[in-house]
Amino acid sequence: MSREDAIPKWALEILPDHGEDGSRSVRQSSGNPDQTWEHSKLELIHKCVCEPCNTGWMSDLEGAAKPFLESMILGRGRELHETGRRLAATWAVKTALVLQGPDPKSTIPAEHYREVRELGSLPKQEPPKGVQVWLAAYDFARDDFLHRHDGLRLTGTDLDVPPKSYGATFNIGHLAFQVFWSELDPPAKRNIGNNLVPYLREIWPAQSMVAWPPPNVLDLDGLKLLAIESFISGPRKASR
Repeated sequence: MSREDAIPKWALEILPDHGEDGSRSVRQSSGNPDQTWEHSKLELIHKCVCEPCNTGWMSDLEGAAKPFLESMILGRGRELHETGRRLAATWAVKTALVLQGPDPKSTIPAEHYREVRELGSLPKQEPPKGVQVWLAAYDFARDDFLHRHDGLRLTGTDLDVPPKSYGATFNIGHLAFQVFWSELDPPAKRNIGNNLVPYLREIWPAQSMVAWPPPNVLDLDGLKLLAIESFISGPRKASR
């Protein structure tokens, strides 16, 4: 296994230096208090990726997605068309999985990791079936970073065993992502409430141009609340 930067170095290098204020990271998980730590430089490295993936398709994806992501990370508005939406969404799924790391309690099945790898290795990299991805805007005063991952229980299906599903929220600079996946076939559709519409822009699956940022911008407390309200306010109902 090789050491993979969960937050790529190129993204950290373009962020402004906050000097003595340093960085603050917050990791959330269901049923546990927030884990918060201070550091002089944001760096998240997980040893959970094989060398061929790290130096192969994942490196290719970083290079392809970077031109579409860096302006938003810096808080500059932009439009995402088909290629930009597809690459940004693929990058978000890959990053959500790496951020989760080698967690023995993870609800993510091995098949999902394999499908992400297989589709990421194709010339036209794209997320696997069952994935939805949204963008939000974050007004960060420091190098604040938040990551939350939740295993979800979907209701409203005729299956004896609830299908596997997860939701993840994280940010880099001004750009925040939400990722939702379910193993349902046909895929489940997560319908966001009207209260979240001003904060989110769906980029996958999407059929038309997406403009970022959304009308409303989040502070750290708002980003935490968004992560909780999106996925944790009770069992998720599957919509097909």
